[in-house]
Amino acid sequence: AGSVALAKAMCHNSTITTLNLSRNSIGNEGATEMGRMLLKNKSVRHLRMSWNTISDAGAHELAAVLPNNSTLELLDMADNRVSSMGATELARALVVNSSVSALFLSGNGIAGPGAHEVASALHKNTTLQELHLAWNCIVEHGAKALADALCVNTTLTALDVSANGIGKEGASHVARALTRNSSLRVLHLHGNVLKEDGPRHIAKA
Repeated sequence: AGSVALAKAMCHNSTITTLNLSRNSIGNEGATEMGRMLLKNKSVRHLRMSWNTISDAGAHELAAVLPNNSTLELLDMADNRVSSMGATELARALVVNSSVSALFLSGNGIAGPGAHEVASALHKNTTLQELHLAWNCIVEHGAKALADALCVNTTLTALDVSANGIGKEGASHVARALTRNSSLRVLHLHGNVLKEDGPRHIAKA
């Protein structure tokens, strides 16, 4: 009920630019209401909804409004329950969205298939600058897809794929991408399983 009332009030607000709802147990209902709010509100640029037990249903509602919102710049959905299905919908929305420059999806369950869809979006999206995908078990398959995207993407400046079970094979794909990419400035790979060969590949790049 609280998130519903807040969302309705925000529909008529034109001054608040950052809305932080993290750790409020708003769930999918709250995410849905925030999505509806984004259709009307033109001032919110940063929306944080981490740790709210939001699953694919909530991600679906938010993805549905992103193509029609040109104000939101940061969307934080970290530490929720979004799977590859929800990540796929958000990724496809980013293909047509031209305002979101930072997306936080760390600590969900998007796995390799979800990372693959996000990577596909990076082939076309020219707005996203920060992408946070730590703790998602994307493993080698996801790492390769993201590396392929980095070979052609020219706008992403920060990528976090920490703690994703990426091994030396994934590291070699990332290293290959770094020889072609000239925009990435920050790369987080801590907590993976690169072992000795992985860092060597990246160092050579």
